[in-house]
Formats: sequence, structure tokens, C-alpha cells
Amino acid sequence: MKLSKQTLDRIAAHEALGFEILIGNDWRLPDRPKWRKHEVVRICQTNSKSHGRCVRTIFAVRPLEVTS
Repeated sequence: MKLSKQTLDRIAAHEALGFEILIGNDWRLPDRPKWRKHEVVRICQTNSKSHGRCVRTIFAVRPLEVTS
């Protein structure tokens, strides 16, 4: 899998902030119940040239900080 320099820079910046990187094809990941209590940032999305739908999405996730 080849990623652009800009994407690699974004991944490195988010990893430095404590995010976990998820690579998949679920473009609706922030709407899923599993990730409801997480901060979700979409780093990039790649669509197919033939059918136009998502083929790869890269997200950065980390649990929300609880402040009391």
C-alpha cells in the first residue's frame, strides 16, 4: 500500500498525540457504536476510479478524556 507524503505526515502527527491508526474501508466509522466514546479523526479517504465508492479510509482514534 503506497501512501502520499502528506498522509504519512498526518499519521505521524496523530500518533505523536496518542492516537491509534486504523486502516480499512468503513467510511462511516465515527457513526458506529463501538467508537462512540472515542475521538475519531479521518486522515484520508481513497475512492475507486471505476465505481466511485470508498476502497480505503484511514482514521486516527483515541478514547475521549473524562474530566470530572
